[in-house]
Amino acid sequence: MDAYKKKPRSQTELHYDFADKEGFDKAFYEGRIESLRNDIRVVSFKKLCDNELAPKDLELFKQRYETIILPKVQKIVSLIEPSLIDVDVFLNPLIEYGVGEITLDEMIQKLQKNLSLFHKLSKVEYCSTVKLTVKEYVFLEAMNRSKKGEKLQPSK
Repeated sequence: MDAYKKKPRSQTELHYDFADKEGFDKAFYEGRIESLRNDIRVVSFKKLCDNELAPKDLELFKQRYETIILPKVQKIVSLIEPSLIDVDVFLNPLIEYGVGEITLDEMIQKLQKNLSLFHKLSKVEYCSTVKLTVKEYVFLEAMNRSKKGEKLQPSK
């Protein structure tokens, strides 16, 4: 009969699940980053940037960046994880590669390093997915900016 008795619940409950302490599946996303090495979209993005003329007007450059370059970079980053498309630390290495500042290997290394840092954040903050980690990163960035005296931006 004792086996059927309910076990008493603890009076305190944790606000996180212990399974989340390992963060998201880093190896899965490392594989996705590595697959960019042979992806046709990365090659075509590099060719697009190589064929891009030097802008004479800042306004024209801004318009071309927002309408042509940024959507292509976001599309490539979404191959890693769609929730990363608004995170500058994942967009910038691709842009640097496109304009020829870094090589493909350096781009992959930077993306892997940024993923490692995100994974550490996910373990510290008990985020089980990249999406939750991105939300936490955006929150921490906003808090950091507010300490520097900048106004908080409304969330999207």
